[in-house]
Amino acid sequence: MDEGNTSHEISRRDPAWKYCSLQDPNNTNPVTCKFCGKVTNRGIYRAKEHIVGGRKNVKGSTKCPKEVREETLAYMQKKRAKLFNLLEKMIEMIGEKNVIQVITDNASNYVLAGKYLMAKYPHLTWTLCVAHCMDLILEDIGKLPIVKRTIEIAIALTGYIYNQLGLLNLMRKFTSQRELIRPAKTRFATSYLTLQSIFKQKRNLREIFNSIEWSDSKWAKEAKGRRVAETTMMPSFWNNIVYILKVCSRLVCVLRLVDHENKLVMGYIYEVVDKAKEAIQKAIDGKREKISEFF
Repeated sequence: MDEGNTSHEISRRDPAWKYCSLQDPNNTNPVTCKFCGKVTNRGIYRAKEHIVGGRKNVKGSTKCPKEVREETLAYMQKKRAKLFNLLEKMIEMIGEKNVIQVITDNASNYVLAGKYLMAKYPHLTWTLCVAHCMDLILEDIGKLPIVKRTIEIAIALTGYIYNQLGLLNLMRKFTSQRELIRPAKTRFATSYLTLQSIFKQKRNLREIFNSIEWSDSKWAKEAKGRRVAETTMMPSFWNNIVYILKVCSRLVCVLRLVDHENKLVMGYIYEVVDKAKEAIQKAIDGKREKISEFF
């Protein structure tokens, strides 16, 4: 279990919360350092790496007191040792000869535990979880300015519609009861699938905001309502969705495939990823410079 993705109740027991705070009480991923105000994603574990400093891809805090840094580092080392001991006990319980592979998330505490296991058991292979890696890839893509802004606009659009019961019913009338929001196991996959649904309903959404029902409604007179209506008429909004879907839809398909509990994909995962890369290149006419920021 990735410490950065544990339940709210469990993760809040971590002593590092004395030095960090949540931006959103219902979301334990974005965490703010109380010393310097730096916001880190992926939970309290990434925030601790920020406090300790010297970690790959994580900028250390310049204002964190030395004693806090030492306290946090000692706690992290204790947790890693505990994790290694837990995995070691499981191997001994199953039987050393019966375990040839261990798969974990790629949080740094699991990475270190995996390396320790391979050092102790030379016959054993430690592997990163493909589903977790794909989710992190989508998370990083979601931080790109064009993607982040487009998703924010889409959230504003769907949020306004779904918060007005009458407007929601009107939307369902025009879309033949089809929804705009498509929930998935991860927040980022949900965002991309929702963009896909919105694009499929492009014509119907425009018809809604050009209809007599809309123009005669109270929503058409509200500032938020007018902004939402304008969004559906913006060519740049739809062009950005197409651009994002050409790249990300293939990656979401891979994520959904590898995260399927009842289907084994280890035997052909490399082929699936290669085909996804080829499909992305084909979708953008083989011009890699178009998606250099994604790669």
